Amino acid sequence: MTDHDQKPDTGSLSKQRGATSAPGRRIVWLGLAVVIICALYTAGWYFFAGRMQERLPALFALTERQGVRTECTNATVTGFPFRIGIFCDRTVIDFARDNMRLKAGALRTAAQVYNPRHVVSELDGPISLTGDDGLNARADWQLLHASTIFADDGVERASLEGKRTTVSIDGPNLPITFIGESSRFAAHVRRNEGNLDVVLETDDFSSPLTLDTKHFALEATVTDAASFLREGARPDLRGRTIRLHRMESEFAEGGIVDLSGDLAISGNGLASGELKIRLSDYQAVANRIGEIQPDLADQISRFAPLLTALDTEPDDGNDTITLPLTIRNGNASIGILPLGRIPPVPAP
Repeated sequence: MTDHDQKPDTGSLSKQRGATSAPGRRIVWLGLAVVIICALYTAGWYFFAGRMQERLPALFALTERQGVRTECTNATVTGFPFRIGIFCDRTVIDFARDNMRLKAGALRTAAQVYNPRHVVSELDGPISLTGDDGLNARADWQLLHASTIFADDGVERASLEGKRTTVSIDGPNLPITFIGESSRFAAHVRRNEGNLDVVLETDDFSSPLTLDTKHFALEATVTDAASFLREGARPDLRGRTIRLHRMESEFAEGGIVDLSGDLAISGNGLASGELKIRLSDYQAVANRIGEIQPDLADQISRFAPLLTALDTEPDDGNDTITLPLTIRNGNASIGILPLGRIPPVPAP
């Protein structure tokens, strides 16, 4: 064997070391870059949170320009690393324009850092709303949370959901104290071009003043009312049209009432429109009405043959009746059967 055969190829070894060390260096540089980015992000988050914390008093002061004073006890900015929000131990809002005060428990809000316009929040109960005119409203719940998407000029859409809620409303202008409870309720509003879409739902609602319902749902569009969600707006339904897609009540003891149609609100607050009312399990509905309006139940029984003749959708089945509901300047009737008067919509 020659010396040439035994001599190692140093060039090949150096090439192999260079080939293996290049990926390692890239991993090291990548790791350093990640550490630097995380450090910069952390510093940026805490810097922004600190500035936000400093400006909270000025932020709350801005609401006073709209006649609303907000008190957020022990307000802190939190949510690191991917969220940012405000936590309060106690919440108080004074509506100077309406002479009312709202008090509630702890408030927790949060928004994703990459989508700060979408804010989710939770509020601890109980909540109370009092007014100089003697209004006294109170509500409590097991869980209450909300989701709000903001626009440049106010709110784009918002949702509110509560579980195991109770509410009571009393005041000198009310004929009787209202008390109710529900296993779940939800409310949704959104801008839809120039209109406002509204959805309300409740499950297992009960009250001494109304019929117990297993489920209630309302889906409606208020025309030309997207401005209701603008900052500082005072919603006024007078002069608007409510397009009622569905308002359905399923009673706990049987029977379903479904209402749909357009309802126009005049400048003085009186409602007018041609609607459609659908009664499923007709006899059960009549029994439920009799529980709260015996006189009206007697009229329904007396005019039962006429109501059956007015059925606009007779193919729905023997236990379902669809009737035309007419409302003229607040007076509601089905054919020649008067149902009563709807009170006018008050001015804001």
